[in-house]
Amino acid sequence: MLDSPDSRRSFEAHSSQIDLLVPAWYSVDENGLVTGAPDPTVLKRAHDEKLPVMPLVGLTPDSRLTSRTSTGPTATS
Repeated sequence: MLDSPDSRRSFEAHSSQIDLLVPAWYSVDENGLVTGAPDPTVLKRAHDEKLPVMPLVGLTPDSRLTSRTSTGPTATS
């Protein structure tokens, strides 16, 4: 699920058909800072419907950060 009005409308229209909500609410910038926040309306609806939520943390297109975080020693240990 993306942080957009269309994505929210789709979730609301189809929430009864979803087993696991995987929103892309968070991202990591080139300095390793995680930013983002849950959508309170979506989170409440998921809670009310007892729908598990497993947010994604997306990496920025900065290839140095992507390479460092996905192949570094802490990522592979």
